Amino acid sequence: MITMEMLGKVKRMYTRDKKSLHQISKQTGLSRNTICKWVKDAQKKEEPKYLRQEMPGKLTAFHEALELVLKADALRTKQYQRTARALCVELKTQGYTGGCSRRRNWLDAQ
Repeated sequence: MITMEMLGKVKRMYTRDKKSLHQISKQTGLSRNTICKWVKDAQKKEEPKYLRQEMPGKLTAFHEALELVLKADALRTKQYQRTARALCVELKTQGYTGGCSRRRNWLDAQ
């Protein structure tokens, strides 16, 4: 994983300390290809970019159903609200194939 600290360290070692790619590789434990790429990007004055594609999660298809259930439960007293396990069972009848922990994390995030 690229950290800005490691990127800065590699750039300083190459430009200020005038170390070779091989020396930097030995000291940092990174491959020479990675260091070469970072040095070229530094000469172009480009910052590293990481673009992750947006992937739908297992709960994406059930988002609207969960919203409706949570709105309905918000109107009920705490004694009559659905438990996390009951929500899991209800989602599984609708075709959800994941476990209850993902749904619990989603509920906590909401």
